[in-house]
Amino acid sequence: MNTELTYFRIFILSALALNGCGSLTHKKDDQALAQVKKIAVVAFTADEPASASIGFNLNSHQAGAVAGGSIIPQHSDSVKQMLVELQNAFARNMSWSVLAEDAMIKNPGYVSAYHNTMDGWQSKSPPNAGLNRFLVEHVMDSDSLRILGPEGRDKLITDLGVDAIAVGKVNVVNSGTSIMGIGSRHPQANFSFTLYTRGKEDPTWFEGQIKGDESTESVGSTHFTDEEATARLSLESAKTAFAKIGAAL
Repeated sequence: MNTELTYFRIFILSALALNGCGSLTHKKDDQALAQVKKIAVVAFTADEPASASIGFNLNSHQAGAVAGGSIIPQHSDSVKQMLVELQNAFARNMSWSVLAEDAMIKNPGYVSAYHNTMDGWQSKSPPNAGLNRFLVEHVMDSDSLRILGPEGRDKLITDLGVDAIAVGKVNVVNSGTSIMGIGSRHPQANFSFTLYTRGKEDPTWFEGQIKGDESTESVGSTHFTDEEATARLSLESAKTAFAKIGAAL
């Protein structure tokens, strides 16, 4: 399968991209959650700030900064670890059993759901300008549970033998003060997740704005940033956001 062709698609932006939660930042059904003992984190996406690159302006005949970022998803060790940290946080904070990733991606029902939502032309929400999108290999992205719909989500819950399935999204911003584009840039993760239980069309639990700690370390003072440092600091900030799962926000 040609990854570039698969992901170079027409993206459709709509409120549906928020998994049916509209503009809400918090929704929680405590009664339904009391029945949850085992979950699977079945989908995950992370968007991180990209460094600018040097481009050539044909009109002015001068070189200058060009905004970075790509709609074609990438993979990285730090984002793979980010998913591990998220799974650990659900287990630790909620006292839930979390299905191991290796077992999940080998499950025939999950493989089918993956291909149904990740292959070919799909209705996906792209990253904002200046961001790189990262996925975890063989794991669905943050749009997939919306695409599956209620019946598909219920089937996946049954196939995986869990009480609930969750999708996580990390959006990293460079915080800090800048003047005319000059100033320190400190990665800070914003985390959201949606959890579905069987037989419910709407999410059982949705958190749309969990902020991680702003990094004390800067990744650069201009639009030309250190992407390796961004990856490392994004992971550290995301971990502090995950630690707030289940806490009063």
